[in-house]
Amino acid sequence: MSFTRGTLNGTRSLTTNNFTVCEQRLITKVDNNLKKMWNYTLDLEFFKVGWSFLDMLYNTDPITQSCYRSFREVGTNVWGNIQLLDPRTFIDNIVFSFGKIFDSIRDVILFFSQDQRGEYHVPYDAGYGLGTAIYLLLKPSY
Repeated sequence: MSFTRGTLNGTRSLTTNNFTVCEQRLITKVDNNLKKMWNYTLDLEFFKVGWSFLDMLYNTDPITQSCYRSFREVGTNVWGNIQLLDPRTFIDNIVFSFGKIFDSIRDVILFFSQDQRGEYHVPYDAGYGLGTAIYLLLKPSY
């Protein structure tokens, strides 16, 4: 989930309300409730585990709707940038941003090839690196 969130944030095409709602609900209703369920289970407070599960279940439809709409909006935005892309602009982006693109892709490769157990923000950072590489390749020249 963090990898996908980082990738979408890295493309810098997310200015929609749907993505903000999707991201906030995933963080507050899914991530936080999963942590609460784990802690309540360890404390043997099964009634609170049930309430956390019901809260996640109650928010399934709004999360699904907003995330689906945000993925469509992001896809439309990225596809629009690809259609406006001139081969000269693409080559200029590679030449002038090669170092940044290389560093971003290296972060993604290191995420999948090395062990990062216990480091919380690493999946988000790897996704952000992938999104940044995509953005740097496809960004229009202004």
